[in-house]
Amino acid sequence: MVLRLVPLPVSTFGEIAALGLEVHVWCQRCKQGRPVPINSPALYGRIFAGSPFRCMRTLWDGSICNGAGYPTIRPATLLPTDQDAGMADLYCDRCVPPWRALQIDPKREPWRVPPGQVLTCPGCRQRLQVRVRQATRPQF
Repeated sequence: MVLRLVPLPVSTFGEIAALGLEVHVWCQRCKQGRPVPINSPALYGRIFAGSPFRCMRTLWDGSICNGAGYPTIRPATLLPTDQDAGMADLYCDRCVPPWRALQIDPKREPWRVPPGQVLTCPGCRQRLQVRVRQATRPQF
């Protein structure tokens, strides 16, 4: 079966904000994460995939971290692990920097994809990796 590639329906920071989602950036150097104000006019029309982020956190010695940031699209409040069954996580490890979208409902618009189609990244135009979360089994 040949899969048809379809573009991700969300490609800009403004479209993310319109869905009520947030963008958080995690610094690979100082291991700190913080939200990004995506409602600013400078970011609103910009494509999120491949957008560079630099950490401006002041370190203990007074220097600036300047580490690369990895963006994550997510709801304002994440569901607990035992309640997120059926939600999906989208990943693109080919983009620089890599990005991900957490707790996306694949059964609702704009994330729903008909059978035989797969979503592509707005940055690199490659197939996205999708992981659907399963219900946790009780440990005995």
